[in-house]
Amino acid sequence: LDQLGDAPRSGGIPELVEEGVDGWLFDPDDDADLGRALSRVLEAAGLAPRRPRPTAAQVDDYERLYRELAQ
Repeated sequence: LDQLGDAPRSGGIPELVEEGVDGWLFDPDDDADLGRALSRVLEAAGLAPRRPRPTAAQVDDYERLYRELAQ
């Protein structure tokens, strides 16, 4: 997976890149499609940003930590 990347769907490139094996193809005229391809590369490399936890869950964690420290 460390060799995967993005390539535009133009010219002969689609014949060289097998989607999800050698990389991910994107429409060179579609910024959103490029963004999706970049996201897939980051996910495959284990570099995708983590989603933040809901505020309520964070508050619960802080309350639990404070209670443990106060004991």
